[in-house]
Amino acid sequence: YMGFFYYKWAMKHFLCIFIIVVRLTLGELLVVPNPITMTSGKEVLRKPKCSLEFPSDIHPSLQDIINAQKSFLGITEDECIKASSTSSSLPIKISFAPGEELNPYQCYNESYTLDISAKKITISIICPVGLVRAMTSLWQLMTNQKDANEIIIEGIPIHIRDAPRFSYRGLLIDTARRFFSKKVIMRIIHGMMLAKLNVFHWHLTDDDSIPMYSQSFPDLTKFTTFDREQVYSPEDIQEIIDFAYARGVRVIPEFDTPGHTKAIGLHPNFRETIAGFDLVFPRTGALLDYFNHAG
Repeated sequence: YMGFFYYKWAMKHFLCIFIIVVRLTLGELLVVPNPITMTSGKEVLRKPKCSLEFPSDIHPSLQDIINAQKSFLGITEDECIKASSTSSSLPIKISFAPGEELNPYQCYNESYTLDISAKKITISIICPVGLVRAMTSLWQLMTNQKDANEIIIEGIPIHIRDAPRFSYRGLLIDTARRFFSKKVIMRIIHGMMLAKLNVFHWHLTDDDSIPMYSQSFPDLTKFTTFDREQVYSPEDIQEIIDFAYARGVRVIPEFDTPGHTKAIGLHPNFRETIAGFDLVFPRTGALLDYFNHAG
C-alpha cells in the first residue's frame, strides 16, 4: 500500500518535480514545452501573491478562465482584501479584442505572448485558450508556487512568444469500460492544463456499458451500466465541459456506432434492434440520432 501511495504522490507532483530538477541541474529558466521564443534578464521579481491584479473589465469568455487561475494560485478574495493595504499591485494586462465574426468559445488558436517586468505582466492572445497557456507558463516560472504567499520570478524582464507545434495533444479516457467519477475526471483535466494538453477524448459508450443518462430513454441506464450510481447526468457532463473550457481543454465525446453497441441491446426494447442492426440502421450514426432524438 505504501508503494502505491508514493506512486500516486509522484504522479500528482511529476511536473513540479521535473521543473525543479531541471532548474537545479541546468540553472536556467524552464517553460514546458520549450517556447518558440524566450528572452530573459537578470533581475528578480518578488511580490506577495495577492499583488497579482487581474483586469476587471474583460471579455465574458475570459471570466471563467480567470476564476480558475485564481483558484489554482490560491488567490482568495477575503485573504487578498486583508493584504491589499500592505502590498503594491502587480497588474496583469490582457490584450484580447475578438471581432464580431469570432466566436471565442469555438476559437482554438493557442498562441500567446507573455511579458513580465517588475511593474506589470502583459499577455496578448488571439483566443481565450491562449490565456490559459500564458498563465501556465507564468506559473512554471514562479519559484514559489501555489502553497506560498510570495511570488518569486527570476530572470526578469522576460519575453515569451509561443504557439503549439502540434494542434492536437489529447488524452483518451474510456469510462465505458471503467467508470471514473466526475471529481476524478476534473482532476485529470486539471493535470492536462498543467501539461498544456488540449483535447479530452471521452470514450463514453461501448459494448461494456453506457454510463450516461438519456433524456429520450430515461430507463436505459438501468440495463446498460455497471452500477446504477455510476451514471453521468446531463448536469455532470455540462459541468465537466465547462470545467475543461476554463482550463483550455476541449471535450470530444465518442459514441460508438454502428459497432460496439451491445450494451444498448441489454434493454428489452432494443434487443431486436441491435440483433438486426445492419438492416435497421445501415447508416453510421443513425442509431445515435435515434438514441438522442426519439420522440
